[in-house]
Amino acid sequence: MSTEFTLGERLAIYRKSLGLSQKQLADLIGISQGYVGDVEADRSGPSTKFITLMLQKTNVSSDWLLTGEGPMERAAASEGEAPKAESKQGSVLRLPPPGAAGLPQARELVERLRANIRARLDAIEDVARLHRVEAELEDVMDRQELERRLAELEQRVGDPRSSS
Repeated sequence: MSTEFTLGERLAIYRKSLGLSQKQLADLIGISQGYVGDVEADRSGPSTKFITLMLQKTNVSSDWLLTGEGPMERAAASEGEAPKAESKQGSVLRLPPPGAAGLPQARELVERLRANIRARLDAIEDVARLHRVEAELEDVMDRQELERRLAELEQRVGDPRSSS
């Protein structure tokens, strides 16, 4: 089971990291709030125009938004790049205060992030195990090759152990 976030979920994570409502993000990039909601809920795929506007008006990384790979935001803006959207709460996703209406959703998000991290750590451990198995297999194959060559040499020369 994949623990990766969908594009809509990544959009919501990014929007919340900026401290923006769907309406505020929609106003920032010049589209309807309903469309932002549909994309976040994965009811609608984002149009090319939507992606282009997001990249022009915010500092979200196209790789992260589209694939989940790499950092969430582009490196510091250089001349000609889109300005970073102003964050009310900084670039870190903040949990709502205790008793706030969004707390269950924030907890669910934290649990999904933990699951994603666990899955990635498991994958790293699997790769390390695979490398150890490959090394062991290589050792076995090297021993088998040596035994094969030794047998060939013994056939050519005769087994020196049998002449004693």
